[in-house]
Amino acid sequence: MIEDRKTQQKKIGNIIRLCMSMICGMQNNKYKQPKFVENSAMDSVYYKAVSMIDNGKFCEAENYMYEKLNPEDSDESYVMLCIYDYMNDLPDTFIEAGNFSRQEIREGIDYIIDKRNANFITYLLGDEYVGF
Repeated sequence: MIEDRKTQQKKIGNIIRLCMSMICGMQNNKYKQPKFVENSAMDSVYYKAVSMIDNGKFCEAENYMYEKLNPEDSDESYVMLCIYDYMNDLPDTFIEAGNFSRQEIREGIDYIIDKRNANFITYLLGDEYVGF
């Protein structure tokens, strides 16, 4: 069971990195502060969502993220993927204590893939994409 959870975590991480590269044009999967003032709003969304997550409020963080960010925008979808990546790096016990799951992280990523019309990613990953 533990091996299955580690495998899920690794698969989700791989999907996030591929999405960041293919649909956002980003090579770094860890959030970095924006260099330009116009991107500072996304910066505050990221840090507020992370603060909510750190307090075990996963659903609230996800709802806040979707209120403030547009998954159809490349820069904003990158921030969303960084938030899901942050969630994915947390231990299962903490995620589950916040009434969330890796499946919900995966569903959020799938939603971004769909909104970005990037369903080709599922074909690139093949069997690795299927499985949970």
